[in-house]
Amino acid sequence: TLCLERTIGRLIYRRELDVKCHELRRYVHIKRPQPKRELVKLRNIEVLYGRQYEDFLNYVDQHKSLNIVQYDSVIGKRNDKQALLTIMFPKYNFQFGILIKKDCPNDVKNKLRALFRKLGDDTVKLIFPINLADNGTEFSYFNQIELNRATQTICRTFFTRPFRSNDKSECKRNHEFLRYCLPKGKSLNKLTLDKSTVL
Repeated sequence: TLCLERTIGRLIYRRELDVKCHELRRYVHIKRPQPKRELVKLRNIEVLYGRQYEDFLNYVDQHKSLNIVQYDSVIGKRNDKQALLTIMFPKYNFQFGILIKKDCPNDVKNKLRALFRKLGDDTVKLIFPINLADNGTEFSYFNQIELNRATQTICRTFFTRPFRSNDKSECKRNHEFLRYCLPKGKSLNKLTLDKSTVL
């Protein structure tokens, strides 16, 4: 399935679809504060065609020598304004992070595009040929990093299966070590990319 019922329900409760919460069959009215979120357009379902996990496995099988890069995000508190985008290279067991605006797909896209521009197209094709992310809100525009400014394809992007963290297990495993420094519930708002920052 391309879209789970639970996903649609979550989008309705976030008021990202035209359907109202009270129109749901099992809706129970509970007063709770609605956090202000960046309005994210529902991902075009066509984006998933050719980018699902099965497509990823087939592509890797046909291009076994190419490097695979896994993406995920680490959050501190629910009301934090920023999060940490982690980029993992399983082949080398190397992971680094970039600060991003929490739940902001535009910021993720722009930060990755800026990184790719600094590296250059040839380097991106060598280091970032195959990219794998989950279906989180922050990766709604993940497929757009495939093209450079000249609209030439410089890499491929794929998405994991819903609720299958083992699809990028190396990335998740490294997050366990990251949590030694950034435990759950600790705010990331004061975190900076300054070299002098101590986690």
